[in-house]
Amino acid sequence: MLHWIEMFGGNTVSGWEHRLSHAAPLDSHAICFHRMNNAQVDAALVAINARLCSREGVSVDDDGSVKFCAGLGAAKEIQNLLYKSKAWTLAQSLIGRGRVNRVDHAQIALRPPVERLYNAKRNRISNGQPEMLPPSAWHIDGMGKDKHSPFTLLLGVTLSAVPEPDSGNFCVFPGSHKLLFPLLKDQVRRGSALFSTEGDSSKPQLHNGIQVLAAPGDVVMAHQKLAHRGGPNASAGIRYQVYFRLRHVHHEQYFQNGSLLEDLWIEYEGLR
Repeated sequence: MLHWIEMFGGNTVSGWEHRLSHAAPLDSHAICFHRMNNAQVDAALVAINARLCSREGVSVDDDGSVKFCAGLGAAKEIQNLLYKSKAWTLAQSLIGRGRVNRVDHAQIALRPPVERLYNAKRNRISNGQPEMLPPSAWHIDGMGKDKHSPFTLLLGVTLSAVPEPDSGNFCVFPGSHKLLFPLLKDQVRRGSALFSTEGDSSKPQLHNGIQVLAAPGDVVMAHQKLAHRGGPNASAGIRYQVYFRLRHVHHEQYFQNGSLLEDLWIEYEGLR
Protein backbone atom coordinates (compact mmCIF):
# COMPACT_ATOMS: atom_id res chain seq x y z
CA MET A 1 0.00 0.00 0.00
CA LEU A 2 1.28 3.44 -0.93
CA HIS A 3 0.23 6.50 1.00
CA TRP A 4 1.81 9.76 -0.07
CA ILE A 5 1.68 12.19 2.82
CA GLU A 6 2.21 15.42 0.96
CA MET A 7 3.03 16.67 -2.47
CA PHE A 8 6.81 16.51 -2.83
CA GLY A 9 7.84 20.11 -2.38
CA GLY A 10 4.60 21.30 -3.93
CA ASN A 11 4.93 19.15 -7.05
CA THR A 12 2.98 16.02 -7.81
CA VAL A 13 3.82 12.58 -9.10
CA SER A 14 1.20 11.36 -11.56
CA GLY A 15 -0.97 8.53 -10.32
CA TRP A 16 0.07 8.72 -6.68
CA GLU A 17 -2.54 9.02 -3.97
CA HIS A 18 -2.31 12.15 -1.85
CA ARG A 19 -3.57 12.05 1.72
CA LEU A 20 -2.48 12.63 5.27
CA SER A 21 -1.41 9.47 7.07
CA HIS A 22 -1.70 10.93 10.55
CA ALA A 23 -3.03 14.02 12.26
CA ALA A 24 0.08 16.21 12.15
CA PRO A 25 -0.24 19.11 9.68
CA LEU A 26 2.29 18.66 6.86
CA ASP A 27 3.49 21.31 4.43
CA SER A 28 6.18 20.91 1.76
CA HIS A 29 7.84 18.21 3.74
CA ALA A 30 9.13 16.14 0.86
CA ILE A 31 8.20 12.82 2.38
CA CYS A 32 6.28 9.78 1.23
CA PHE A 33 5.49 6.34 2.54
CA HIS A 34 5.23 2.88 1.09
CA ARG A 35 4.61 -0.22 3.20
CA MET A 36 6.69 -3.28 2.27
CA ASN A 37 5.99 -6.85 3.32
CA ASN A 38 6.77 -8.26 6.76
CA ALA A 39 9.09 -10.97 5.45
CA GLN A 40 11.54 -8.38 4.13
CA VAL A 41 11.45 -6.47 7.40
CA ASP A 42 11.96 -9.63 9.46
CA ALA A 43 14.90 -10.78 7.34
CA ALA A 44 16.61 -7.43 7.80
CA LEU A 45 15.97 -7.47 11.55
CA VAL A 46 17.40 -10.98 11.89
CA ALA A 47 20.58 -9.90 10.09
CA ILE A 48 20.93 -6.72 12.18
CA ASN A 49 20.26 -8.38 15.54
CA ALA A 50 22.64 -11.25 14.78
CA ARG A 51 25.41 -8.79 13.94
CA LEU A 52 24.54 -6.51 16.85
CA CYS A 53 25.07 -9.35 19.32
CA SER A 54 28.45 -10.24 17.82
CA ARG A 55 31.86 -8.71 18.50
CA GLU A 56 31.50 -6.66 15.30
CA GLY A 57 28.16 -5.21 16.36
CA VAL A 58 29.39 -1.86 17.65
CA SER A 59 32.40 0.23 16.60
CA VAL A 60 33.67 3.70 17.42
CA ASP A 61 35.03 6.08 14.78
CA ASP A 62 38.05 8.32 15.28
CA ASP A 63 35.70 11.22 16.05
CA GLY A 64 34.08 9.23 18.86
CA SER A 65 30.82 8.54 17.04
CA VAL A 66 29.30 5.09 17.50
CA LYS A 67 28.45 2.92 14.50
CA PHE A 68 26.26 -0.14 14.56
CA CYS A 69 26.72 -3.21 12.35
CA ALA A 70 29.46 -1.69 10.18
CA GLY A 71 29.52 -3.24 6.71
CA LEU A 72 26.15 -4.93 7.08
CA GLY A 73 24.54 -2.43 4.73
CA ALA A 74 25.90 -4.41 1.80
CA ALA A 75 24.21 -7.66 2.90
CA LYS A 76 21.43 -9.00 0.69
CA GLU A 77 18.88 -8.80 3.53
CA ILE A 78 19.47 -5.04 3.69
CA GLN A 79 19.83 -4.47 -0.04
CA ASN A 80 16.56 -6.32 -0.66
CA LEU A 81 14.74 -3.58 1.24
CA LEU A 82 15.54 -1.30 -1.70
CA TYR A 83 15.78 -3.55 -4.73
CA LYS A 84 13.20 -6.24 -3.93
CA SER A 85 10.42 -3.81 -3.02
CA LYS A 86 8.64 -0.91 -4.68
CA ALA A 87 11.06 1.51 -3.03
CA TRP A 88 13.43 1.45 -6.02
CA THR A 89 10.56 2.17 -8.41
CA LEU A 90 9.29 4.99 -6.22
CA ALA A 91 12.73 6.57 -6.08
CA GLN A 92 12.87 6.53 -9.89
CA SER A 93 9.40 8.08 -10.00
CA LEU A 94 10.97 11.10 -8.34
CA ILE A 95 14.47 11.22 -9.85
CA GLY A 96 13.61 9.71 -13.23
CA ARG A 97 13.39 6.24 -14.67
CA GLY A 98 16.88 4.86 -15.20
CA ARG A 99 18.35 8.04 -13.71
CA VAL A 100 19.31 6.67 -10.28
CA ASN A 101 22.72 5.15 -9.64
CA ARG A 102 22.57 1.80 -7.88
CA VAL A 103 24.10 1.70 -4.41
CA ASP A 104 25.62 -1.31 -2.69
CA HIS A 105 25.65 -0.04 0.87
CA ALA A 106 23.29 1.42 3.46
CA GLN A 107 23.44 2.92 6.93
CA ILE A 108 22.12 0.83 9.81
CA ALA A 109 20.67 3.56 12.03
CA LEU A 110 19.81 2.35 15.51
CA ARG A 111 18.59 4.78 18.12
CA PRO A 112 18.66 3.34 21.66
CA PRO A 113 16.42 4.58 24.46
CA VAL A 114 17.68 7.26 26.84
CA GLU A 115 16.91 6.36 30.44
CA ARG A 116 16.58 9.99 31.52
CA LEU A 117 14.02 10.66 28.79
CA TYR A 118 12.17 7.42 29.51
CA ASN A 119 11.78 8.36 33.19
CA ALA A 120 10.81 11.92 32.33
CA LYS A 121 8.17 10.70 29.89
CA ARG A 122 6.67 8.40 32.53
CA ASN A 123 6.40 11.40 34.86
CA ARG A 124 4.58 13.52 32.29
CA ILE A 125 2.46 10.76 30.76
CA SER A 126 -0.70 12.24 32.24
CA ASN A 127 -0.57 15.36 30.06
CA GLY A 128 0.66 13.50 26.97
CA GLN A 129 3.07 16.21 25.86
CA PRO A 130 5.87 15.01 23.56
CA GLU A 131 9.46 16.16 23.92
CA MET A 132 9.90 19.52 22.21
CA LEU A 133 12.31 19.66 19.27
CA PRO A 134 14.77 22.54 19.85
CA PRO A 135 14.58 24.92 16.85
CA SER A 136 18.33 24.70 16.21
CA ALA A 137 18.59 20.92 16.66
CA TRP A 138 18.57 19.96 12.98
CA HIS A 139 21.10 19.24 10.26
CA ILE A 140 21.57 18.86 6.52
CA ASP A 141 23.84 15.99 5.51
CA GLY A 142 27.30 16.67 4.14
CA MET A 143 27.99 20.35 4.82
CA GLY A 144 31.58 21.27 5.63
CA LYS A 145 33.03 18.10 4.11
CA ASP A 146 33.88 19.61 0.71
CA LYS A 147 30.81 17.79 -0.56
CA HIS A 148 27.87 20.04 0.22
CA SER A 149 25.39 17.89 -1.70
CA PRO A 150 26.62 14.31 -1.25
CA PHE A 151 23.49 12.66 -2.63
CA THR A 152 20.09 13.38 -4.15
CA LEU A 153 17.45 11.55 -2.13
CA LEU A 154 17.40 10.11 1.38
CA LEU A 155 15.41 6.88 1.49
CA GLY A 156 14.77 5.36 4.90
CA VAL A 157 13.15 2.05 5.74
CA THR A 158 11.53 1.79 9.17
CA LEU A 159 12.08 -1.61 10.80
CA SER A 160 10.51 -0.98 14.22
CA ALA A 161 7.24 0.65 15.17
CA VAL A 162 7.30 4.36 15.97
CA PRO A 163 3.57 4.85 16.66
CA GLU A 164 3.98 7.93 18.84
CA PRO A 165 6.42 10.82 19.30
CA ASP A 166 9.57 10.38 21.38
CA SER A 167 10.22 6.89 20.01
CA GLY A 168 13.42 7.83 18.16
CA ASN A 169 11.32 9.09 15.25
CA PHE A 170 12.70 10.49 12.02
CA CYS A 171 12.06 14.22 12.46
CA VAL A 172 11.62 16.77 9.69
CA PHE A 173 11.22 20.51 9.42
CA PRO A 174 8.61 21.12 6.69
CA GLY A 175 9.60 23.54 3.96
CA SER A 176 13.15 23.90 5.29
CA HIS A 177 14.73 22.70 2.03
CA LYS A 178 13.19 25.76 0.33
CA LEU A 179 13.84 28.15 3.21
CA LEU A 180 17.52 27.25 3.64
CA PHE A 181 18.41 26.83 -0.03
CA PRO A 182 19.19 30.55 -0.65
CA LEU A 183 21.63 30.45 2.29
CA LEU A 184 23.62 27.47 1.08
CA LYS A 185 25.88 29.30 -1.35
CA ASP A 186 27.35 31.46 1.41
CA GLN A 187 27.80 28.43 3.66
CA VAL A 188 29.63 26.57 0.88
CA ARG A 189 31.81 29.58 0.05
CA ARG A 190 32.91 29.72 3.68
CA GLY A 191 33.47 25.97 3.86
CA SER A 192 31.14 26.06 6.84
CA ALA A 193 29.88 22.93 8.59
CA LEU A 194 27.26 24.97 10.47
CA PHE A 195 24.23 23.41 8.79
CA SER A 196 25.53 19.92 9.57
CA THR A 197 26.25 20.75 13.22
CA GLU A 198 23.09 19.78 14.99
CA GLY A 199 23.79 21.40 18.35
CA ASP A 200 24.90 24.83 17.14
CA SER A 201 22.33 27.42 18.24
CA SER A 202 23.61 30.03 15.77
CA LYS A 203 21.82 28.26 12.90
CA PRO A 204 18.47 29.57 11.62
CA GLN A 205 15.74 28.70 14.09
CA LEU A 206 13.17 26.24 12.74
CA HIS A 207 10.12 25.98 14.98
CA ASN A 208 8.00 23.56 12.98
CA GLY A 209 9.70 20.21 13.61
CA ILE A 210 7.51 17.13 13.19
CA GLN A 211 8.16 13.66 14.56
CA VAL A 212 7.10 11.25 11.81
CA LEU A 213 4.99 8.29 12.91
CA ALA A 214 5.66 5.04 11.08
CA ALA A 215 5.12 1.28 11.16
CA PRO A 216 7.62 -1.48 10.31
CA GLY A 217 8.12 -1.59 6.56
CA ASP A 218 7.25 2.06 5.94
CA VAL A 219 9.56 3.82 3.52
CA VAL A 220 10.25 7.51 3.97
CA MET A 221 11.88 9.65 1.29
CA ALA A 222 13.21 13.17 1.71
CA HIS A 223 15.10 15.74 -0.34
CA GLN A 224 18.79 15.86 0.53
CA LYS A 225 18.46 19.50 1.60
CA LEU A 226 15.53 18.98 3.94
CA ALA A 227 16.52 19.78 7.54
CA HIS A 228 16.02 16.72 9.70
CA ARG A 229 17.24 14.87 12.76
CA GLY A 230 16.79 11.70 14.77
CA GLY A 231 14.22 12.27 17.48
CA PRO A 232 14.49 11.66 21.21
CA ASN A 233 13.87 8.07 22.23
CA ALA A 234 11.91 7.92 25.47
CA SER A 235 10.48 4.49 24.67
CA ALA A 236 11.68 1.19 26.13
CA GLY A 237 13.07 -0.15 22.85
CA ILE A 238 15.66 0.50 20.16
CA ARG A 239 14.51 2.36 17.06
CA TYR A 240 15.60 0.38 13.97
CA GLN A 241 16.02 2.21 10.67
CA VAL A 242 18.00 1.68 7.46
CA TYR A 243 18.98 4.61 5.24
CA PHE A 244 19.95 4.54 1.58
CA ARG A 245 21.42 7.70 0.04
CA LEU A 246 20.61 7.75 -3.66
CA ARG A 247 22.21 9.81 -6.42
CA HIS A 248 21.09 10.99 -9.82
CA VAL A 249 23.28 9.57 -12.58
CA HIS A 250 24.57 13.08 -13.35
CA HIS A 251 25.03 14.05 -9.70
CA GLU A 252 28.80 14.55 -9.92
CA GLN A 253 28.44 16.70 -13.04
CA TYR A 254 25.81 18.88 -11.36
CA PHE A 255 28.03 19.18 -8.29
CA GLN A 256 31.08 20.23 -10.28
CA ASN A 257 29.26 22.82 -12.43
CA GLY A 258 27.41 24.38 -9.51
CA SER A 259 23.91 23.40 -10.63
CA LEU A 260 23.06 21.88 -7.25
CA LEU A 261 23.31 25.33 -5.68
CA GLU A 262 21.21 26.97 -8.41
CA ASP A 263 18.26 24.62 -8.87
CA LEU A 264 16.74 22.74 -5.94
CA TRP A 265 14.94 20.31 -8.26
CA ILE A 266 17.45 19.75 -11.06
CA GLU A 267 17.89 16.07 -10.10
CA TYR A 268 14.15 15.38 -9.78
CA GLU A 269 13.22 14.70 -13.39
CA GLY A 270 10.09 12.81 -12.33
CA LEU A 271 8.62 16.04 -10.93
CA ARG A 272 8.97 18.13 -14.08
